[in-house]
Amino acid sequence: MEETKICSICGEKKPVDKFRKQLGNKDGLTKQCKSCICEKTRERYKNDLAFRERVKKSVKKWKNNNLKQVKNHSKEWREKNSEKLKKQNRDWRNNNKEHVNTYRRELRRAAKENNNPVFYERERKIKRRYYNKHKVEISRKRKEDRIKNITKYLNKEANYRQKNKYWLSKRFKKYQQENKDKIRNQRAESDYYLIQLLGGNSALLKEYPELIEAKRIQLKIKRELRTINH
Repeated sequence: MEETKICSICGEKKPVDKFRKQLGNKDGLTKQCKSCICEKTRERYKNDLAFRERVKKSVKKWKNNNLKQVKNHSKEWREKNSEKLKKQNRDWRNNNKEHVNTYRRELRRAAKENNNPVFYERERKIKRRYYNKHKVEISRKRKEDRIKNITKYLNKEANYRQKNKYWLSKRFKKYQQENKDKIRNQRAESDYYLIQLLGGNSALLKEYPELIEAKRIQLKIKRELRTINH
């Protein structure tokens, strides 16, 4: 039969494993159960400033002397309560958006001043993770926004090309030099290029699609033979 004991505070009869050890007593257990002791300690910690400071110092000292144990315990707790932590963090960010945005702006400003590559890499990872998770929705919203504001987007692109004409031209020339074979293959497979080879009659594409396809296959075979010969 399981041994029991009555708590001197709540008066309930509980198993002995619900009491703490105290060698000074006859039965080697405390008079109060663990729940009542915790409640009493919690109340005292809340109301007694001196007691609170003593507890903080004691806890800090113990943590400094047992860093490895604290680290392992924290890691295990985070793994067991990962979903709970994610929900808490998400709720807090949603309820404190202004604070979060201000904090991130300050971080970006400090990183820019100190030229901190670690911060920028972390920001890129966060943005990449968010984009991969919401890729379909982001793509749909961008398309809808572009259709609604097509004039604004076209003007923006035209202004960008006008301002960066020199660098865009330089980059395009560099790309052409590095990808000659790729560009040649893409051009050879395009319907426009094949129509030009067949006399420039665009009606051929609708009337004789098999002719266009045959010309495409012919060009492909020629390219492969040229590669083998070289």
